[in-house]
Parts: sequence; structure tokens; C-alpha cells
Amino acid sequence: MAHCRAGVALLRPGKNTNGHSGTMGNTKIFEEMMAGLPVICTDFSLWREFVERYHCGVCVDPEDVDQVVLALRRLLEHPEEARQMGENGRRAVREAFNWSVEEQTLLGLYRDLSGSCDKGR
Repeated sequence: MAHCRAGVALLRPGKNTNGHSGTMGNTKIFEEMMAGLPVICTDFSLWREFVERYHCGVCVDPEDVDQVVLALRRLLEHPEEARQMGENGRRAVREAFNWSVEEQTLLGLYRDLSGSCDKGR
């Protein structure tokens, strides 16, 4: 990835992607963000939400070649914007999308579930 100028995560909407909503199960986009690359990704509502929130890339319809080409051109022709998007993505992964953050949520869920089990006895 050292020589890449953008990360591309394009998936066709379908049953494995929760339709047009998307899923966070695909780690490729986070790997690209952690590498400091601006991302060009499928315009799933879930992905669009965090791409816009963190300003870390461009969402496109993966079946619209013109949109994909325009996104690539935008990043290539505006290297400073692309660099900033890459930095934003790396920061987002470090601050929000990592195990240190998620472990507290998961542990809280386990505590809640184990408490529910105790109450049922």
C-alpha cells in the first residue's frame, strides 16, 4: 500500500451487504483508512455515514463507471484534499474504530446479558 494513492472498496449491493445499507463486516475499508489512504467506496448508507462524518473519502455507485472515474480523478487532481482525507481516515480508525474503543461496548453487552441470565434463575 506504500505506493497507493487511494483505497478502493467497491461491493455490489446484495444479500451479503444488507442490501443498500451495507455492513461493517468488510475490514478492507478500515485497513485502507489505517494506511492513511483516502477511500473510494460503495455508497452504502452505513459507509456513507462515517465517510461523511470523518471526511475520509468518496462514496460512489460501484456499477456507475463514470462515478468511479470522477472519484479517482478528484483524488488524483486534488492531492492535498486526498492527503487530508487519508489523515482523517487514519485518525478515525485510531479514535473510533478499534478494539480499545469497542471492547468497552462489548464487555458492557456481556455484563448486561449475564445479568439477564442471573435474573431468569
